[in-house]
Amino acid sequence: MQLTSWLSDTMANHAVALQSYKSLSRAIESINWQLNTCISKNSKNEPTECGPVLLCFSPSNRIAVNRVADRLRDAGIVLNNIPFGPEVIPSVDASTTGLTMCAANATNHAQWVECVEQASVVIAFLSDSFRLSPGCRWEVEHFSSFDTSVYSKPIIPVILQPKFKLTGWLNRLISQHPIDFNGKRDPEVSYDALISQVKEFYGEAKKRAEAAALVAAQHQLSIDAKKHLTASGDTGFPVMPSSDVTLNHVNASPVVSSRGSLGPSPGLRREDPIHLSNQIGLPKIRNQNTIPIQSNITSRPLATNAWRHAIRPSVRNWSTCKVASWLKFRGLGHVPSQIAGGIDGVLLSQLAGLRIWAPEYFTHCLRSELGLGFADSLRFLEALDELAPEDGDVQDVEDDDDCVDGRPHLGNHDGASSRA
Repeated sequence: MQLTSWLSDTMANHAVALQSYKSLSRAIESINWQLNTCISKNSKNEPTECGPVLLCFSPSNRIAVNRVADRLRDAGIVLNNIPFGPEVIPSVDASTTGLTMCAANATNHAQWVECVEQASVVIAFLSDSFRLSPGCRWEVEHFSSFDTSVYSKPIIPVILQPKFKLTGWLNRLISQHPIDFNGKRDPEVSYDALISQVKEFYGEAKKRAEAAALVAAQHQLSIDAKKHLTASGDTGFPVMPSSDVTLNHVNASPVVSSRGSLGPSPGLRREDPIHLSNQIGLPKIRNQNTIPIQSNITSRPLATNAWRHAIRPSVRNWSTCKVASWLKFRGLGHVPSQIAGGIDGVLLSQLAGLRIWAPEYFTHCLRSELGLGFADSLRFLEALDELAPEDGDVQDVEDDDDCVDGRPHLGNHDGASSRA
Protein backbone atom coordinates (compact mmCIF):
# COMPACT_ATOMS: atom_id res chain seq x y z
CA MET A 1 0.00 0.00 0.00
CA GLN A 2 2.80 2.42 0.83
CA LEU A 3 4.53 1.81 -2.51
CA THR A 4 1.26 2.07 -4.43
CA SER A 5 0.25 5.37 -2.84
CA TRP A 6 3.75 6.78 -3.30
CA LEU A 7 3.72 5.88 -6.99
CA SER A 8 0.26 7.41 -7.45
CA ASP A 9 1.33 10.69 -5.85
CA THR A 10 4.49 10.84 -7.93
CA MET A 11 2.68 10.18 -11.20
CA ALA A 12 0.02 12.77 -10.31
CA ASN A 13 2.67 15.51 -10.11
CA HIS A 14 3.43 15.89 -13.82
CA ALA A 15 6.04 18.60 -13.28
CA VAL A 16 8.14 16.35 -11.10
CA ALA A 17 7.64 13.40 -13.45
CA LEU A 18 8.85 15.37 -16.46
CA GLN A 19 11.82 16.99 -14.70
CA SER A 20 13.07 13.74 -13.19
CA TYR A 21 12.56 11.21 -15.97
CA LYS A 22 15.75 9.31 -15.13
CA SER A 23 15.05 9.12 -11.42
CA LEU A 24 11.41 8.17 -12.07
CA SER A 25 12.50 5.34 -14.35
CA ARG A 26 14.92 4.09 -11.71
CA ALA A 27 12.22 4.29 -9.03
CA ILE A 28 9.69 2.41 -11.16
CA GLU A 29 12.31 -0.23 -11.88
CA SER A 30 12.96 -0.62 -8.16
CA ILE A 31 9.26 -0.80 -7.31
CA ASN A 32 8.63 -3.40 -9.99
CA TRP A 33 11.47 -5.53 -8.60
CA GLN A 34 10.17 -5.24 -5.03
CA LEU A 35 6.57 -6.05 -5.96
CA ASN A 36 7.64 -9.19 -7.80
CA THR A 37 10.30 -10.32 -5.30
CA CYS A 38 9.37 -11.69 -1.91
CA ILE A 39 11.78 -10.41 0.73
CA SER A 40 12.21 -13.36 3.10
CA LYS A 41 14.98 -14.95 5.09
CA ASN A 42 17.71 -15.84 2.62
CA SER A 43 19.52 -19.17 2.82
CA LYS A 44 22.78 -18.16 1.21
CA ASN A 45 26.04 -19.57 2.46
CA GLU A 46 28.29 -17.52 4.69
CA PRO A 47 30.36 -15.19 2.47
CA THR A 48 34.04 -16.05 2.19
CA GLU A 49 35.05 -12.39 1.82
CA CYS A 50 34.30 -9.53 4.18
CA GLY A 51 32.41 -6.82 2.32
CA PRO A 52 32.67 -3.08 2.91
CA VAL A 53 30.52 -0.88 5.14
CA LEU A 54 27.41 0.51 3.41
CA LEU A 55 26.07 3.97 4.24
CA CYS A 56 22.28 3.98 3.92
CA PHE A 57 20.82 7.48 3.79
CA SER A 58 18.45 9.74 1.94
CA PRO A 59 19.99 12.12 -0.62
CA SER A 60 18.69 15.11 1.37
CA ASN A 61 21.13 14.19 4.18
CA ARG A 62 24.19 13.82 1.94
CA ILE A 63 26.10 16.82 3.35
CA ALA A 64 25.97 15.57 6.95
CA VAL A 65 26.72 12.01 5.88
CA ASN A 66 29.76 13.10 3.86
CA ARG A 67 31.33 14.56 7.01
CA VAL A 68 30.80 11.31 8.87
CA ALA A 69 32.13 9.29 5.94
CA ASP A 70 35.35 11.32 5.91
CA ARG A 71 35.95 10.52 9.59
CA LEU A 72 35.30 6.82 8.98
CA ARG A 73 37.80 6.72 6.11
CA ASP A 74 40.39 8.50 8.25
CA ALA A 75 39.91 5.72 10.83
CA GLY A 76 40.77 3.09 8.21
CA ILE A 77 37.23 1.76 7.70
CA VAL A 78 36.45 0.42 4.23
CA LEU A 79 33.32 2.07 2.84
CA ASN A 80 31.27 1.11 -0.18
CA ASN A 81 32.14 3.41 -3.05
CA ILE A 82 29.89 3.01 -6.07
CA PRO A 83 31.44 4.42 -9.24
CA PHE A 84 29.41 7.21 -10.77
CA GLY A 85 27.83 6.11 -14.03
CA PRO A 86 27.27 8.24 -17.12
CA GLU A 87 23.66 8.92 -16.08
CA VAL A 88 23.93 9.93 -12.43
CA ILE A 89 20.59 11.04 -11.03
CA PRO A 90 20.69 14.43 -9.25
CA SER A 91 20.15 14.22 -5.52
CA VAL A 92 17.05 16.45 -5.70
CA ASP A 93 15.35 14.13 -8.16
CA ALA A 94 16.46 11.09 -6.18
CA SER A 95 14.85 12.52 -3.02
CA THR A 96 11.67 13.30 -4.91
CA THR A 97 11.31 9.73 -6.19
CA GLY A 98 12.30 8.11 -2.87
CA LEU A 99 15.66 6.62 -3.88
CA THR A 100 18.64 6.26 -1.59
CA MET A 101 21.97 7.81 -2.47
CA CYS A 102 23.33 4.32 -3.17
CA ALA A 103 20.50 3.64 -5.63
CA ALA A 104 20.93 7.02 -7.30
CA ASN A 105 24.64 6.46 -7.90
CA ALA A 106 24.30 2.85 -9.08
CA THR A 107 24.36 2.38 -12.84
CA ASN A 108 21.40 -0.04 -12.67
CA HIS A 109 19.16 -1.82 -10.21
CA ALA A 110 21.28 -5.01 -10.26
CA GLN A 111 24.33 -3.08 -9.05
CA TRP A 112 22.29 -1.56 -6.24
CA VAL A 113 21.14 -5.00 -5.06
CA GLU A 114 24.70 -6.34 -5.27
CA CYS A 115 26.04 -3.50 -3.11
CA VAL A 116 23.47 -4.21 -0.39
CA GLU A 117 24.08 -7.97 -0.42
CA GLN A 118 27.87 -7.67 -0.29
CA ALA A 119 27.93 -5.23 2.64
CA SER A 120 29.13 -6.54 5.98
CA VAL A 121 27.80 -3.65 8.09
CA VAL A 122 25.13 -1.04 7.34
CA ILE A 123 25.05 2.42 8.93
CA ALA A 124 21.52 3.86 8.73
CA PHE A 125 21.38 7.67 8.97
CA LEU A 126 17.89 8.28 10.35
CA SER A 127 15.65 11.25 9.62
CA ASP A 128 12.11 11.88 8.43
CA SER A 129 13.24 11.66 4.82
CA PHE A 130 14.85 8.29 5.61
CA ARG A 131 11.68 6.96 7.28
CA LEU A 132 9.48 8.04 4.34
CA SER A 133 11.84 6.76 1.63
CA PRO A 134 10.85 3.39 0.10
CA GLY A 135 14.44 2.94 -1.09
CA CYS A 136 15.88 3.35 2.42
CA ARG A 137 13.35 0.92 3.83
CA TRP A 138 14.13 -1.65 1.14
CA GLU A 139 17.87 -1.47 1.82
CA VAL A 140 17.35 -2.12 5.53
CA GLU A 141 14.82 -4.91 4.97
CA HIS A 142 16.87 -6.66 2.30
CA PHE A 143 20.04 -6.47 4.38
CA SER A 144 18.19 -7.82 7.43
CA SER A 145 16.85 -10.75 5.40
CA PHE A 146 20.31 -12.34 5.58
CA ASP A 147 20.05 -12.83 9.35
CA THR A 148 20.71 -16.35 10.60
CA SER A 149 19.78 -18.21 13.78
CA VAL A 150 23.33 -17.65 15.05
CA TYR A 151 23.78 -13.93 14.45
CA SER A 152 22.00 -10.92 12.96
CA LYS A 153 23.39 -8.67 10.26
CA PRO A 154 24.64 -5.56 12.06
CA ILE A 155 22.77 -2.29 11.42
CA ILE A 156 24.09 0.77 13.27
CA PRO A 157 21.49 3.58 13.56
CA VAL A 158 22.70 7.19 13.52
CA ILE A 159 20.20 9.98 14.28
CA LEU A 160 20.73 13.15 12.26
CA GLN A 161 17.48 14.98 13.02
CA PRO A 162 16.67 16.54 16.42
CA LYS A 163 13.88 14.87 18.44
CA PHE A 164 13.74 11.96 16.02
CA LYS A 165 12.44 8.69 17.47
CA LEU A 166 12.42 5.16 16.10
CA THR A 167 8.82 4.28 15.34
CA GLY A 168 6.96 1.95 13.02
CA TRP A 169 9.09 -0.20 10.73
CA LEU A 170 12.31 1.38 12.03
CA ASN A 171 11.61 0.18 15.56
CA ARG A 172 10.92 -3.33 14.21
CA LEU A 173 14.04 -3.70 12.07
CA ILE A 174 16.66 -1.75 14.03
CA SER A 175 17.49 -3.08 17.49
CA GLN A 176 20.79 -1.30 18.20
CA HIS A 177 20.82 1.77 20.43
CA PRO A 178 21.12 4.81 18.10
CA ILE A 179 24.11 7.13 18.10
CA ASP A 180 23.06 10.78 18.37
CA PHE A 181 24.47 13.26 15.84
CA ASN A 182 21.72 15.92 16.16
CA GLY A 183 24.06 18.52 17.70
CA LYS A 184 23.06 18.22 21.36
CA ARG A 185 26.08 16.09 22.30
CA ASP A 186 29.76 16.53 21.76
CA PRO A 187 30.30 15.29 18.19
CA GLU A 188 33.68 13.77 19.07
CA VAL A 189 32.01 11.44 21.58
CA SER A 190 29.54 10.38 18.91
CA TYR A 191 32.34 9.86 16.38
CA ASP A 192 34.30 7.69 18.80
CA ALA A 193 31.23 5.58 19.60
CA LEU A 194 30.40 5.11 15.91
CA ILE A 195 33.96 4.17 14.91
CA SER A 196 34.22 1.76 17.84
CA GLN A 197 30.97 -0.03 16.91
CA VAL A 198 31.84 -0.23 13.22
CA LYS A 199 35.26 -1.73 13.91
CA GLU A 200 33.75 -4.25 16.34
CA PHE A 201 31.06 -5.45 13.93
CA TYR A 202 33.45 -5.40 10.97
CA GLY A 203 36.00 -7.48 12.89
CA GLU A 204 33.35 -10.10 13.73
CA ALA A 205 32.23 -10.23 10.10
CA LYS A 206 35.84 -10.65 8.98
CA LYS A 207 36.36 -13.60 11.34
CA ARG A 208 33.21 -15.28 10.04
CA ALA A 209 34.36 -14.75 6.46
CA GLU A 210 37.80 -16.23 7.19
CA ALA A 211 36.23 -19.26 8.86
CA ALA A 212 33.87 -19.74 5.91
CA ALA A 213 36.78 -19.44 3.47
CA LEU A 214 38.74 -22.08 5.39
CA VAL A 215 35.79 -24.47 5.41
CA ALA A 216 35.25 -23.89 1.69
CA ALA A 217 38.93 -24.53 0.97
CA GLN A 218 38.89 -27.79 2.95
CA HIS A 219 35.68 -28.86 1.23
CA GLN A 220 37.28 -28.24 -2.15
CA LEU A 221 40.36 -30.22 -1.10
CA SER A 222 38.10 -33.10 -0.10
CA ILE A 223 36.36 -33.00 -3.47
CA ASP A 224 39.70 -32.90 -5.30
CA ALA A 225 40.99 -35.85 -3.25
CA LYS A 226 37.90 -37.90 -4.05
CA LYS A 227 38.24 -37.05 -7.74
CA HIS A 228 41.89 -38.11 -7.63
CA LEU A 229 41.01 -41.43 -5.99
CA THR A 230 38.20 -42.02 -8.48
CA ALA A 231 40.43 -41.20 -11.45
CA SER A 232 43.06 -43.67 -10.25
CA GLY A 233 40.43 -46.42 -9.84
CA ASP A 234 40.35 -46.18 -6.03
CA THR A 235 36.63 -45.60 -5.52
CA GLY A 236 36.38 -47.33 -2.17
CA PHE A 237 34.63 -50.44 -3.52
CA PRO A 238 36.15 -53.62 -4.94
CA VAL A 239 36.28 -53.64 -8.71
CA MET A 240 35.31 -57.10 -9.94
CA PRO A 241 36.07 -58.52 -13.39
CA SER A 242 33.68 -57.67 -16.19
CA SER A 243 32.65 -61.29 -16.64
CA ASP A 244 29.93 -62.70 -14.38
CA VAL A 245 32.38 -64.71 -12.29
CA THR A 246 33.09 -64.77 -8.53
CA LEU A 247 35.79 -66.42 -6.45
CA ASN A 248 35.43 -69.68 -4.61
CA HIS A 249 36.08 -68.91 -0.94
CA VAL A 250 37.55 -72.38 -0.35
CA ASN A 251 40.36 -72.43 -2.87
CA ALA A 252 39.95 -69.05 -4.61
CA SER A 253 38.87 -70.70 -7.85
CA PRO A 254 36.43 -68.93 -10.16
CA VAL A 255 32.84 -70.16 -10.28
CA VAL A 256 29.70 -68.99 -11.98
CA SER A 257 27.94 -66.09 -10.22
CA SER A 258 24.47 -66.47 -8.83
CA ARG A 259 23.31 -63.95 -11.40
CA GLY A 260 24.18 -66.34 -14.23
CA SER A 261 22.32 -69.42 -15.44
CA LEU A 262 21.74 -71.88 -12.59
CA GLY A 263 20.58 -74.81 -14.69
CA PRO A 264 22.66 -77.24 -16.74
CA SER A 265 23.32 -76.70 -20.40
CA PRO A 266 20.78 -78.05 -22.90
CA GLY A 267 21.39 -81.64 -23.88
CA LEU A 268 22.87 -82.72 -20.54
CA ARG A 269 21.20 -85.18 -18.26
CA ARG A 270 20.96 -84.59 -14.55
CA GLU A 271 23.25 -87.52 -13.73
CA ASP A 272 25.95 -86.28 -16.14
CA PRO A 273 28.84 -84.44 -14.54
CA ILE A 274 29.00 -80.71 -15.21
CA HIS A 275 32.44 -79.16 -15.73
CA LEU A 276 31.94 -75.52 -14.97
CA SER A 277 35.45 -74.60 -16.04
CA ASN A 278 34.93 -75.97 -19.51
CA GLN A 279 31.42 -74.56 -19.76
CA ILE A 280 32.46 -70.93 -19.22
CA GLY A 281 35.86 -71.15 -20.89
CA LEU A 282 38.00 -71.13 -17.74
CA PRO A 283 40.86 -73.47 -16.80
CA LYS A 284 39.97 -76.57 -14.85
CA ILE A 285 39.72 -76.21 -11.09
CA ARG A 286 42.87 -77.40 -9.42
CA ASN A 287 42.93 -78.42 -5.78
CA GLN A 288 45.78 -76.22 -4.67
CA ASN A 289 46.38 -74.25 -1.53
CA THR A 290 47.87 -71.22 -3.25
CA ILE A 291 45.75 -68.12 -3.66
CA PRO A 292 46.17 -66.33 -6.98
CA ILE A 293 46.53 -62.56 -6.79
CA GLN A 294 43.77 -60.64 -8.52
CA SER A 295 45.52 -57.61 -9.96
CA ASN A 296 42.30 -55.93 -11.06
CA ILE A 297 40.77 -55.80 -7.58
CA THR A 298 41.42 -52.52 -5.81
CA SER A 299 40.01 -51.05 -2.64
CA ARG A 300 40.29 -47.84 -0.73
CA PRO A 301 43.01 -47.90 1.96
CA LEU A 302 41.80 -48.20 5.52
CA ALA A 303 41.39 -45.01 7.52
CA THR A 304 44.03 -46.25 9.94
CA ASN A 305 46.72 -46.01 7.25
CA ALA A 306 45.45 -43.01 5.32
CA TRP A 307 48.67 -41.17 6.14
CA ARG A 308 50.45 -43.23 3.48
CA HIS A 309 48.56 -41.33 0.80
CA ALA A 310 49.21 -37.93 2.40
CA ILE A 311 52.80 -37.91 3.70
CA ARG A 312 56.15 -39.59 3.06
CA PRO A 313 56.92 -42.66 5.22
CA SER A 314 60.25 -41.20 6.33
CA VAL A 315 58.43 -38.38 8.12
CA ARG A 316 57.16 -40.86 10.75
CA ASN A 317 60.73 -41.19 12.01
CA TRP A 318 60.93 -37.49 12.85
CA SER A 319 61.36 -36.54 16.49
CA THR A 320 59.52 -33.72 18.21
CA CYS A 321 62.57 -31.50 17.77
CA LYS A 322 62.66 -32.26 14.07
CA VAL A 323 58.96 -31.42 13.67
CA ALA A 324 59.40 -28.24 15.71
CA SER A 325 62.29 -27.14 13.48
CA TRP A 326 60.25 -27.89 10.36
CA LEU A 327 57.29 -25.88 11.64
CA LYS A 328 59.53 -23.01 12.69
CA PHE A 329 61.08 -22.94 9.23
CA ARG A 330 57.57 -22.75 7.76
CA GLY A 331 56.63 -19.82 10.03
CA LEU A 332 54.60 -21.97 12.44
CA GLY A 333 56.99 -22.33 15.35
CA HIS A 334 54.27 -21.54 17.89
CA VAL A 335 52.26 -24.70 17.11
CA PRO A 336 54.14 -27.36 19.17
CA SER A 337 53.95 -25.35 22.38
CA GLN A 338 50.15 -25.49 22.29
CA ILE A 339 50.03 -29.28 22.59
CA ALA A 340 51.33 -31.16 25.63
CA GLY A 341 54.36 -33.20 24.68
CA GLY A 342 54.70 -31.63 21.25
CA ILE A 343 54.17 -33.28 17.88
CA ASP A 344 56.40 -36.04 16.53
CA GLY A 345 56.50 -37.62 13.11
CA VAL A 346 53.85 -40.23 13.88
CA LEU A 347 51.32 -37.66 15.11
CA LEU A 348 52.10 -35.43 12.14
CA SER A 349 51.47 -38.28 9.71
CA GLN A 350 48.16 -39.16 11.37
CA LEU A 351 47.12 -35.51 11.23
CA ALA A 352 47.91 -35.48 7.51
CA GLY A 353 45.75 -38.60 7.10
CA LEU A 354 42.78 -36.79 8.66
CA ARG A 355 43.02 -34.29 5.84
CA ILE A 356 41.83 -37.00 3.42
CA TRP A 357 39.46 -39.10 5.52
CA ALA A 358 37.94 -36.46 7.82
CA PRO A 359 38.39 -32.99 6.28
CA GLU A 360 35.78 -31.37 8.53
CA TYR A 361 37.42 -32.72 11.69
CA PHE A 362 40.82 -31.79 10.26
CA THR A 363 39.63 -28.17 9.89
CA HIS A 364 38.24 -28.26 13.44
CA CYS A 365 41.60 -29.45 14.78
CA LEU A 366 43.49 -26.67 13.02
CA ARG A 367 41.23 -24.03 14.55
CA SER A 368 40.47 -25.37 18.03
CA GLU A 369 43.37 -27.69 18.89
CA LEU A 370 46.25 -25.94 17.12
CA GLY A 371 44.76 -22.45 17.36
CA LEU A 372 45.58 -21.57 13.75
CA GLY A 373 43.92 -18.65 12.04
CA PHE A 374 43.07 -18.45 8.37
CA ALA A 375 46.54 -17.43 7.15
CA ASP A 376 48.38 -19.90 9.42
CA SER A 377 46.06 -22.71 8.30
CA LEU A 378 46.96 -22.04 4.68
CA ARG A 379 50.66 -22.06 5.58
CA PHE A 380 50.22 -25.40 7.34
CA LEU A 381 48.44 -26.89 4.30
CA GLU A 382 51.21 -25.66 2.03
CA ALA A 383 53.80 -27.21 4.36
CA LEU A 384 51.97 -30.57 4.31
CA ASP A 385 51.86 -30.49 0.51
CA GLU A 386 55.67 -30.39 0.47
CA LEU A 387 55.71 -33.66 2.45
CA ALA A 388 53.35 -35.45 0.06
CA PRO A 389 54.64 -38.91 -0.99
CA GLU A 390 55.80 -39.79 -4.45
CA ASP A 391 54.07 -42.57 -6.35
CA GLY A 392 56.93 -44.93 -5.57
CA ASP A 393 56.73 -44.20 -1.84
CA VAL A 394 53.09 -45.28 -1.65
CA GLN A 395 53.79 -48.49 -3.61
CA ASP A 396 56.78 -49.39 -1.42
CA VAL A 397 54.77 -48.97 1.76
CA GLU A 398 51.91 -51.06 0.40
CA ASP A 399 54.35 -53.81 -0.56
CA ASP A 400 55.84 -53.77 2.93
CA ASP A 401 52.38 -54.34 4.41
CA ASP A 402 52.40 -57.90 3.05
CA CYS A 403 55.37 -58.86 5.20
CA VAL A 404 56.08 -59.03 8.91
CA ASP A 405 59.73 -59.44 9.80
CA GLY A 406 60.45 -60.24 6.15
CA ARG A 407 57.89 -63.07 6.01
CA PRO A 408 54.56 -62.85 4.19
CA HIS A 409 51.27 -63.07 6.08
CA LEU A 410 49.61 -66.50 6.09
CA GLY A 411 45.96 -67.24 5.46
CA ASN A 412 43.96 -69.72 7.53
CA HIS A 413 44.35 -72.65 5.21
CA ASP A 414 47.99 -71.76 4.46
CA GLY A 415 48.74 -71.91 8.15
CA ALA A 416 47.00 -75.25 8.44
CA SER A 417 48.93 -76.72 5.56
CA SER A 418 52.24 -75.44 6.88
CA ARG A 419 51.59 -76.95 10.29
CA ALA A 420 50.70 -80.20 8.63
